[in-house]
Amino acid sequence: MFYGGREFVKDGHHFIIMEIDSNDYKFGVNIFIRIINVYFSKFFGFPIGFFWYMATQKKIIAEFNKYDQIIVTTSRLGLPLMLLKKFFKLNPYITYITMGLVNRDTQVLKVWLYRMLISNEVNLIALGRPEAVYVESKLKTTVKYIPFGVDLDYWTPSEALNNSSNYIFSMGNDLRRDFSLLIDSWKSSYPKLIIITALPVSSNKENIEIKKGSWHGQEFSDSELRDLYRGAQFVIVPSKETLQPSGGSVTLQAMSCGKTVIYPNIEGIWDDIIMVDDDNLLLYKVGDSESLSKKIEYALSSSTNLIRIGSSARKTVEREYSVKSMADSIFSSGNNFN
Repeated sequence: MFYGGREFVKDGHHFIIMEIDSNDYKFGVNIFIRIINVYFSKFFGFPIGFFWYMATQKKIIAEFNKYDQIIVTTSRLGLPLMLLKKFFKLNPYITYITMGLVNRDTQVLKVWLYRMLISNEVNLIALGRPEAVYVESKLKTTVKYIPFGVDLDYWTPSEALNNSSNYIFSMGNDLRRDFSLLIDSWKSSYPKLIIITALPVSSNKENIEIKKGSWHGQEFSDSELRDLYRGAQFVIVPSKETLQPSGGSVTLQAMSCGKTVIYPNIEGIWDDIIMVDDDNLLLYKVGDSESLSKKIEYALSSSTNLIRIGSSARKTVEREYSVKSMADSIFSSGNNFN
């Protein structure tokens, strides 16, 4: 998927994924710079070690300059690219998906530094409307909201698997996942809860099964995860309060599979206009065990409601959250192309 990469290729664009391997960084940057990087990142919010690595590796700059646009999703790489773009000879247009760059806890000094890095040839985008508004206000620059997208042709409902199964599904490795709340709220009368995560989560409840899994570990294939979505009665994506969208990919994949999702009404829900409680998903009060339990019991009480909400969920994703529309929006954000 990688933020529409396959769609770029389908549209005739040359697209590759570039990564800086941790070993390359380790051997390409001396121990002194790596030590400075630790403290500079902590106090100033800027990964100077990665900037040093990029700026001193001519082959990396040469590789970057082969392209018209670079899409970057982490501050560890995004901020150095912004500095390279502003003060060095870096040709491509930078599209930086901010992914929590600025939040309510970000220190003033860091915000000031980020403002200094902004240039006309760097486009900042956010995957949630509230985050886009907030980052825009703090950095005093335009931040475009582009909804996250999923592959509608892959994450599809299945007639063979339906809501008659006897398990509920939850998944994720985001540190904002609130699995503790979910486990504490899970009553002995509820069906089996299957949780897939690499986080340190445990439970001695007989109707909770925790399986280790992560994107990097590849313990489960996409087809296996799709079958878990399809076979579940419904899906729960617990999260702590956050301005940055959390659990968006899992939520939208499940919705695309025609499943009802129980999700917290966090401040950073990607679009509070489109995501409507008891219409295309179920929203509970963040951190509130009683509120979560009520939504679980509401979902368990009626297969008709699950079918209704799941059907609306699929239509919402088709209308608003396709990976094709995301790719088109990201590509068009590089408005300095010739």
